[in-house]
Amino acid sequence: MLAARPAAGLKRQGIFALLIDNHDLVTSSLASLLHAQSIEVGVAVQRPLSAAGVLAEADAFVANRPTFSHFALLDLNLSADLDGADLVSPLMQVGYQVVVLTGVSDRIRLARCLADGAAAIFNKTRPFRELMGMIDTIAAGECAVSIAERDLMLRELQAHLDQVTKLRQSLSHLTAAEGTVLAKLRMGLDAEQIARETYLSIHTVRSHIHWILVKLGVHSQREAIRLAEAAERGVWQCGAQPPRPHQP
Repeated sequence: MLAARPAAGLKRQGIFALLIDNHDLVTSSLASLLHAQSIEVGVAVQRPLSAAGVLAEADAFVANRPTFSHFALLDLNLSADLDGADLVSPLMQVGYQVVVLTGVSDRIRLARCLADGAAAIFNKTRPFRELMGMIDTIAAGECAVSIAERDLMLRELQAHLDQVTKLRQSLSHLTAAEGTVLAKLRMGLDAEQIARETYLSIHTVRSHIHWILVKLGVHSQREAIRLAEAAERGVWQCGAQPPRPHQP
């Protein structure tokens, strides 16, 4: 981010910003810039970051500043176990306006944040003065994301969710035996290894694999594994082809 000079005559008393990011250098630099703009700053300091820890700190800051406007500047990639998107709604319930401040470019993840109530999305590569303009806009009660852009991203999110639903429906057509074989394929086992582990004939295992591919509408075991993993995560990769419906 680029430093910006305070706007002439602009006073920002009564604004508090909670920084939620797992990069200490980023939070330290951003805190200094915000302080220079007359914004009080708090930092989620627990390491590793956890949802319970962040929300406890967030609640304490609100309790100590009941008359302030509270902003949460929230990154998404917080830890292996914590996606910042999961904090948008809880932070709003505590009393924060949430600005997703991140380097993430995945529009589905960002759209999910908007759907959960985030006030704005801001990429870390943009100038700091633009972030301040966004905070001022939100503090004034105005929308920081255009209706057209919000609607577009929410439509993309819904299309994504529809694809995930279709994917899970395709997987639900597998028999219990086929599901077991698919799970073994995901573990990296080949047909012969699966046959030994499940006490099935190699012919039976290959038959199960055949019907797995047919029901998922794919042509390879790798594609079947990718679909199963995508369904488990609830993530559909942009540009991927949806599974073709199986006609029994």
